[in-house]
Amino acid sequence: MTIAEQMFMNYFRKTLNKLLLLTLVSLCFPSQGAAQNDSYKGMQEGWIIGLHTGVYFANSYTAGYYSGHESNENSISFVLDNKYRRDEILNYFNAQTYTWTQEDLPQNMRYEPEINIGFLARNNITEKWGVFFNFNHVQLTAKGNFILQFDPDQIVTEPNTGVFEIYGVEDRTNIDIGIHREFSLLSPSIAYYGEIGVNLNNTRVKESAIQMEDLHYSIINRYGAGRGYVPNLPQTEYNFRLGGIGVGILGGMGVKFLFSQNLTIDTGFTSYVKYINLDGYKSFNVHWAPYARIMYNGFFDFID
Repeated sequence: MTIAEQMFMNYFRKTLNKLLLLTLVSLCFPSQGAAQNDSYKGMQEGWIIGLHTGVYFANSYTAGYYSGHESNENSISFVLDNKYRRDEILNYFNAQTYTWTQEDLPQNMRYEPEINIGFLARNNITEKWGVFFNFNHVQLTAKGNFILQFDPDQIVTEPNTGVFEIYGVEDRTNIDIGIHREFSLLSPSIAYYGEIGVNLNNTRVKESAIQMEDLHYSIINRYGAGRGYVPNLPQTEYNFRLGGIGVGILGGMGVKFLFSQNLTIDTGFTSYVKYINLDGYKSFNVHWAPYARIMYNGFFDFID
């Protein structure tokens, strides 16, 4: 992530925290505007914008992309079978040799749930129907463990088993376009709704690596096919892009809390059926994401 992107994300988080705090204050100390919601009959027509945050639960299928297996785009053998890396590892662990097999690599890599943030714009065509555009971003980490069998540099010592971490980090951006339908009111200030639509996602691999105590190695070969790390030799590293564009469909439902004719809080969840464009793992799978949105109607009135 660039410095500019970091500054934007920090500003976005601070703004979101302020809005959430304002919302909590509104919940604890309802204003007179909330008491006027008895006349509420449906969504106000026109454009409404909001901030989006939630927890993204990624399907673990694509986490296998980072497992280091020989069939993957990035294999752990790029490091462990490299003569110079092997010497570094053996010297660090004071061992004579090590062995490993494909069975020593993780079989169940999993993503950790992560916070996603973004924004949403919706055009309320009628009091019940609207079309929306939602953009959100999440950085995901997949983790697992692999095993090395060390033969210590001592004749009478039994082999040692080392368990180390293998992981991957990726940026995933979701663009959702769909239809919003508001249903009956649960109370003068609460309504429920449903959404359906299509998803366009963009995945970018940031890191695929192993961590062996203080030793850290990337298993992405950026030197080119058939080439590997050689110490003290000028080598060109190619900053090629791993990942790509994927598509899918979505459906969800939620509850809308009305604080005034202009301010609402939406809480709900979205389920996706989509594929993520990672080489060797392009299959449709289910992902889901609970969320909260702060929505404001009337933002574009300032422009008129």
